[in-house]
Amino acid sequence: MGAVTWWLRGLPFFAERWLRDRPIVQRIASFLPAAVMAILVVHSVATGQHHSALWPLPEIACILLVVALQWIGKQALLSILVGTATYVLWMNPSLWLS
Repeated sequence: MGAVTWWLRGLPFFAERWLRDRPIVQRIASFLPAAVMAILVVHSVATGQHHSALWPLPEIACILLVVALQWIGKQALLSILVGTATYVLWMNPSLWLS
């Protein structure tokens, strides 16, 4: 089992040169990151804290904050960290109102 696992996980690295030249792989690589982010955003909003009286305002506001920061600064990690921190602080006021 260890050999099979190692082989399956290593296969993309061994076939990298062959995969890079395939049109289907290039097409998938062009839209996959945006598609994954869209799925994560929809999932985050759909599974938000629905018991909050403000739902979905915090989710939408933080998503817009992340989009604005990314558009202005082009720093994905910083945008995500600021958006996440804002959401956590918004939904847990006891963290900053003590």
